[in-house]
Amino acid sequence: MDKKSSLKQILIVLGLVGVAFYLGSSMQNRDKPTVQEQAVEAPQQQLAGIAAARQVASTIDVNLEEFDTCVADPEMAQKVRDQEKLGTDIGVSGTPGAFLYDTVTKKAIQLGGAVPLATMEAELAKLKAGEGTDIGIAPINEDDFVKGNENARYVLIEWSDYECPFCLRFQETATQLVEQNEDVKWVYRQFPLDGLHPNARDKSIAALCVGKIAGNDTFWEFSDMLLGL
Repeated sequence: MDKKSSLKQILIVLGLVGVAFYLGSSMQNRDKPTVQEQAVEAPQQQLAGIAAARQVASTIDVNLEEFDTCVADPEMAQKVRDQEKLGTDIGVSGTPGAFLYDTVTKKAIQLGGAVPLATMEAELAKLKAGEGTDIGIAPINEDDFVKGNENARYVLIEWSDYECPFCLRFQETATQLVEQNEDVKWVYRQFPLDGLHPNARDKSIAALCVGKIAGNDTFWEFSDMLLGL
């Protein structure tokens, strides 16, 4: 084979490689979203605070017009601060900040964070035996939401943050405690940790709004969905 034929064959091979590369790139790019598509998807991927809470609310048939009006109401932000103060007044500084409380003796036992069910049960037994101290824990009021038997003597009172991973774990354990003990009810109070979770306060406001608009059961459904989101 002469040099001209060899050169011609090399050029043909290079040409075919170039065509194959072009076609492969075109097919790959066709699967990628356009800049406009990315712009549409981005807000959905970056939802936080009120926007994330609103999206959850929309899935459980909360009236979104009422929701938007409520979360903008300064009174709801004040209710969150009021619940925080109830916690700080008795020494809550982190979440979950929880106590078992006897509504008859007014005694309470503090739980050390996201404790396991066995620990909750043991501390509940101590409270029923008369142990605990009167630390001036605030009784249930009209702004509280209750899970379990409303007439139960004993109360698990939790101050919580919707972005706290330990609160998510506590939520699962507390649910078991209430389901297994007819004489225990559970109250969820807001305690957003702004320094760690900048969107938690907005979620607390949103949760109180959902409860105000749709009632106690919807508040708990919303909270279960929102925790850790």
